[in-house]
Amino acid sequence: MSKNDKMIYLRDKIDIIDDKITDLLVERFNIVKEIGAIKLNSRTEITNISREKSIISRIFKRTNENISHNDLSEIFNSIFEISKKIQNSIKNEK
Repeated sequence: MSKNDKMIYLRDKIDIIDDKITDLLVERFNIVKEIGAIKLNSRTEITNISREKSIISRIFKRTNENISHNDLSEIFNSIFEISKKIQNSIKNEK
C-alpha cells in the first residue's frame, strides 16, 4: 500500500470514528435535555461541579499516553458547557 493509499485509508477510518462520536454526542445531549427537564421540575441547579469532576476522574482512568489529561479535560469541559447551555435553554423556554 502506498503512503497516499494508507493516508486515505486512515482518514476514512477517522471519518467513521467522527460519525460515531457525533452520534454519541447527539444521544448524550438528548439525555441532557431530559435531565434538564427533571432539574427544572425539582428546582435543582444546572451546574454540578462534583458530577463534572467525577466524570473527568472516571474518564482519566480509561485513557493512555496518547491523550493528555489536560486535552481530555478541555474536550469534556466543552461538552459540559454545551450540556449546561442546553439545560438552560429548557429553563428559558418555560
